[in-house]
Amino acid sequence: MIDLKGPLIRTLGFRDTMYSIQVITGEEVRISSNKSLKGEPGMFGIDYERIHEKLLIGDKVLVDYGGVVLTVKGFEYEKTYLQS
Repeated sequence: MIDLKGPLIRTLGFRDTMYSIQVITGEEVRISSNKSLKGEPGMFGIDYERIHEKLLIGDKVLVDYGGVVLTVKGFEYEKTYLQS
């Protein structure tokens, strides 16, 4: 088996000089490709434009090299809902 590296998706800035958010298993997390938004608990921005056009409900998104697995639960405008 070989692990082929996919595209690296980077998080954007966070509010209040916060550099990360804590994601608890079962918690809903929103992501957005809107670069003007700043991350806060439960939401963060990413540098992958229009990611909502690439994902389907039920898709898995790996974060931190697979240390966190998010599942797409739905969409709202340009936001993508994921659950850990």
